This record gives sequence, C-alpha cells and structure tokens, in this order.
Amino acid sequence: LSLVYLCTSDIYRLIDYAAFVESMFILWSISALLWLRWKQPDLVRPIKVNLLIPILFLLICGFLVFLPLYVRPVEVGMGLLITACGIPVYLVFIGWKSKPRSFVNALNEIAVFSQKLFNGVKEDKDE
Repeated sequence: LSLVYLCTSDIYRLIDYAAFVESMFILWSISALLWLRWKQPDLVRPIKVNLLIPILFLLICGFLVFLPLYVRPVEVGMGLLITACGIPVYLVFIGWKSKPRSFVNALNEIAVFSQKLFNGVKEDKDE
C-alpha cells in the first residue's frame, strides 16, 4: 500500500490522501466509543472521560472527513481507492482460514527471512 502512495509526485496530494483516510478511521473509532458508552454504559473502562471531549473530537473529525468530500472529491476518491486495495490482501492473507499447507509454509519462510533481514526479532542465543 505504501508503494502506491509513492506513485504521486505532489506531496500535498499524498498528504490529502492519507489525512482523509486517517480522519475517517478515527471518526469510526470515536463513533464506536460513543456507541458503546450509550449501549453498554456499565462496561468496565480503564479510562473514563467526560463525554464532552469525545463528542467535541467527533465533531472535529467529522469536519475533517466531510469537508474534503465537498472540496476535493478526486483526492478523497483516490484515498478510498488506495485503501480499498488492501481488502484483497486482507482476504488472502488473514481472512482465508483454510490455506494450503504449502502456502502457509511459504508465508512462514518469508516472515522468518524478513525478520532476519531487518533484525525484526532478536535471536535466541544458546548458552
């Protein structure tokens, strides 16, 4: 997905693509938080803030999501299209539960190789 973002030469368009999508996901998260506070008010929450703060944040995020839909619909559409390109990747690598054993082994080999290449995981040292 990041490679698709690199196809644009205008950094401000790239910021528009990413900012809209990020604001949209934050809007969904805050909406879910408020929905849970309304539907399940007795749920145990480690942090409970005054409802005014998430409502104000929801309004600001709503402004950041809905204004670009009117002002820059092409950039919004491109941001949504780029994000939607991740759906097939999710379906193949995460959603598909009955993968062939050879496919799973190949994924594991790629994971181990990339972890070693990028020092992603510390090695166990035999003593």
